[in-house]
Amino acid sequence: MLLIGSKVEVTWMKSAISKRFKIKDLGNVKFFLSMLVERDQHKRRSSLSQGAYIKNVLTRFKMHNCKGCLTPIDPKSKLRNRLAEEEATEKYQYQEAISCLTYTSITTRSDIALCKCIGEAILGRLI
Repeated sequence: MLLIGSKVEVTWMKSAISKRFKIKDLGNVKFFLSMLVERDQHKRRSSLSQGAYIKNVLTRFKMHNCKGCLTPIDPKSKLRNRLAEEEATEKYQYQEAISCLTYTSITTRSDIALCKCIGEAILGRLI
């Protein structure tokens, strides 16, 4: 469970929960739902990063050596059917990749939402 609030509020909530359940305080959050949580208490800022999650996804789909770019997709790119000599992607692997993109676009990377939508359109043709 992740508690957010003032020290007084968090202390009160932990006390109330511990009256009914055995709890263990793990301290300040570092990772939550595959996101790195960084806090700057002096500036009163928090930030979320999915760098480790994205690297894991790239490795999982054998794309860890791909070249990064500033824009997630070239707006001039044209989709084409797979060439006969190109290896086919299993439908379930493609679905998993789209799911990973969906999670990432919802949580911290709204800039890749277009790529996810295009991927879903392609998936629609596969089903």
